[in-house]
Amino acid sequence: MSSAISTRAFAPASIGNFAVGFDTLGAALAPLDGPPLGDMVEVQRSLRTTLLCEGPFAHQLPPKPEDNLAFRACEAFARAWGQSLPPLRLHLVKGLPVGSGLGSSAATVAATLKAVNALFGEPLDDHALLVAAGEAESHASGAVHLDNVAPALLGGLRLITPEGRAEALPFPERLRILVASPDLRLATREARAVLPATLLLATTIAHARQLGTFVHALHGGDEA
Repeated sequence: MSSAISTRAFAPASIGNFAVGFDTLGAALAPLDGPPLGDMVEVQRSLRTTLLCEGPFAHQLPPKPEDNLAFRACEAFARAWGQSLPPLRLHLVKGLPVGSGLGSSAATVAATLKAVNALFGEPLDDHALLVAAGEAESHASGAVHLDNVAPALLGGLRLITPEGRAEALPFPERLRILVASPDLRLATREARAVLPATLLLATTIAHARQLGTFVHALHGGDEA
């Protein structure tokens, strides 16, 4: 077990449902200039478990600490590790607006898991962390989907496989992602609630073709 008493981790903003990959493709975001875009979490051993929230969007977080996704991430980590965690002091610097479409919940979960994993000597591998991240974020989204937490944890553009793994995909170096973030909030749980439960067979086939074509184009460097 690690002898560290304090660790810190950052997780970036991300785009889920990237391009044609609903619940399948996710991309991590890094600004071309200026400060990083994401959440930072510091974890310390302590005499009792506490949570301090700061940052430009801390006021958007739930008032009860037990409802905060940093706590949920610690609970998911403990279950994945198979051990109870000692008292911890969590310090979350909330750099992403909630309900913005920028992977705010995923950033909190990923940063917390990375910091806690480092504190205890990294007992969980990337896949175990990803599973824990999906469990923790489901409290905000209402369902397990990994297309935000995967790039927030691992970086880059990620393809979620049927086995729940996150494969790295190439992305053309000269292309950039332009993000427009309107001044409104829409919770993922609410957005997913209006989705249809079933799709036409023709729609499903068309989507499979588009997704396969997109991934093939990435590997082939076909920017057009």
